[in-house]
Amino acid sequence: MSKLDCVLLIDDDPHSNFFNEWTLKKTQSVEKIVSVHSAHEALMYLSSVGHELNPLPNLIFLDTYMPAMSGWDFLDAFQKEKIPGKEDIIIVMLTTSMNPFDQERAKSYPAIKEYIIKPLQKDTIWGILNQYFAGKLY
Repeated sequence: MSKLDCVLLIDDDPHSNFFNEWTLKKTQSVEKIVSVHSAHEALMYLSSVGHELNPLPNLIFLDTYMPAMSGWDFLDAFQKEKIPGKEDIIIVMLTTSMNPFDQERAKSYPAIKEYIIKPLQKDTIWGILNQYFAGKLY
C-alpha cells in the first residue's frame, strides 16, 4: 500500500498534536507528519513547500480556536495564498467545538471537507483516507 506524502497538524495544544501524530503513525499511512502550534506557522510551512524537506500536505487537520490566529483566520489566509497544488489538499477541522454555528460556518469554506470532534481516532483517519484518497493509496 502506498502512503500519503504528508499530513499537516495545526493545533496550539502540544498534547493534542502529540496524540494526533501518534494516532496517525499507528495507521502507517503517512510518510511525513508535520506538527505546528499556530496557524501562522502553518502558513509559513505552506509558503515553503515544494522541495523534499517540505512536501505539500495531502491532508491538513486544523484546530478551530487558537490564540493570535484562529483556524478561521488560517482558512481566510489560505484561500488567498498562491500555493501550487493547494486545490488538492483536504482540510479537516479537528476541534472540541460542538457549537452548531461553527459547524455551519465550516460549510461556508469549500476547502473544509470534514468537521470532526476531537480526539482523532484511527477509524476516523481510515474513513477520511478511504473517502478522499482511495485512488491514491490502494
